[in-house]
Amino acid sequence: MKPNFSNLTIAFVLMFVSSGISFAATVRGKLVCDGGRAPATGIAVNVSSPKHGRSAPFFTGGDGMYYLNNIPAGKHVLEVWLSKQGKTPNYTYNIDVHESITDIPQLVMPVCYPQ
Repeated sequence: MKPNFSNLTIAFVLMFVSSGISFAATVRGKLVCDGGRAPATGIAVNVSSPKHGRSAPFFTGGDGMYYLNNIPAGKHVLEVWLSKQGKTPNYTYNIDVHESITDIPQLVMPVCYPQ
């Protein structure tokens, strides 16, 4: 009797889905200032959600880009910290992470460097 590979495939997929392996994504975007003409450099960015807490911060590079890795799927808040002494983020943006690479539209900041 030949094995039924379609049944084995279905069993494997069900086992994988029920194993609790979760989806994780990279959230990326760019911060600019000066009306969009200059990159906002050295600005701390992270994501937070009630279910998953707050991610580690990523600091924008010389090009204003940020990359937050291993972000679980779902609704999150992107937090932008313009002040090193702040206890709350200066700006927040609601985001929905649903793809392995989630691109956030370019955000214009009032300053180019952290205060």
